[in-house]
Amino acid sequence: MKFACRNLGAPDLARRGLTANSAPVEVLLVDIEADLVIDDDGRTVWNEDGFPLRARSPDGA
Repeated sequence: MKFACRNLGAPDLARRGLTANSAPVEVLLVDIEADLVIDDDGRTVWNEDGFPLRARSPDGA
């Protein structure tokens, strides 16, 4: 079984008038999304479009 993130991006940046180069890091960390995919022997068994990703702080929060 393989877990993968595909189509990584931050689609809400344009709505805020920002780009990946102009956005503050904290905004990027909140806005980042990807398609979360679980494959088993090359067959996709689960896919969640636009799954929100966020960075974890060192304390795990």
